[in-house]
Amino acid sequence: MKQIQKRAVLIALALAAGCQFGLDMWVLPGSTANNLTFGIADGGPSGTAVRLHSIDVYRCADIYDRGTGYYPCPNDAVWSAQAVPLNGAHRTNAITYGDAGTDVVNTRGPKPLDKPGCYVAIAYARDDHDVLRVATIGFHVLEDASVTQMERSEYERVFSQRKPVG
Repeated sequence: MKQIQKRAVLIALALAAGCQFGLDMWVLPGSTANNLTFGIADGGPSGTAVRLHSIDVYRCADIYDRGTGYYPCPNDAVWSAQAVPLNGAHRTNAITYGDAGTDVVNTRGPKPLDKPGCYVAIAYARDDHDVLRVATIGFHVLEDASVTQMERSEYERVFSQRKPVG
């Protein structure tokens, strides 16, 4: 009996360790294709700033179920940036497309955003407890270059895409 209880506790601890609670990410009002800024924090717009580890932005058409994940290889990103050192940059609650700030270097791009265009961003950042957490967001660049955040249902549809034929 003790062996079963011990095993149940170990399984629960392993599951808890694997859980990763997401950070909040949003498009700041007034953002455009040429001046796009994401908000990022632990707890929404009035939450705690985080230390950016990395960010990647992909075209929606490149997001689909690969069997091992949805994101393409980093070489397919329209923009990628990474903190140097890797333990995270200075605290921030905003990330500007193409220039993520102090201690962050671009590793790919930034490429100009298509007008119109559909994109997904994924960012990793360290919280107050130095835990690496993730934030994702979908957004559209409109014909007039303004940027709007995707509704949750539309974002989920992007991630329900299957591998393109051909």
